[in-house]
Amino acid sequence: MKHIISKVEDLKNIGIKFDEENVKSCLVHYELKGKIREVLSLAEELGLDITKDKTKSSVSVVVSNFSDIDGCRKKVLNQVYQEQTPLVIATLKTTNIFKEILFTLGEAVDRTKYYK
Repeated sequence: MKHIISKVEDLKNIGIKFDEENVKSCLVHYELKGKIREVLSLAEELGLDITKDKTKSSVSVVVSNFSDIDGCRKKVLNQVYQEQTPLVIATLKTTNIFKEILFTLGEAVDRTKYYK
């Protein structure tokens, strides 16, 4: 992420203008996508079926707490997966992170960006 921010600064220094809010929003979204891909990769390493909502909800928990569980994410992912209940899964399915996981896996399409 720091590499991207420094590139943005380099571009600003040569006179390219950006919409600050849009750049910040895009950087946050890019960082979230990276976290999701990393945790999905850990789920695959654990042999979890990423097509199951139980796995996706577990991934969303780890992504939501990404910086708090640095270094032991694989272990935490497995633990969260084992402890999932139907109510927790149903609740997590309503979150933006869960929806972003669906977009990342290609199981959903964001049609809003086509109608702006």
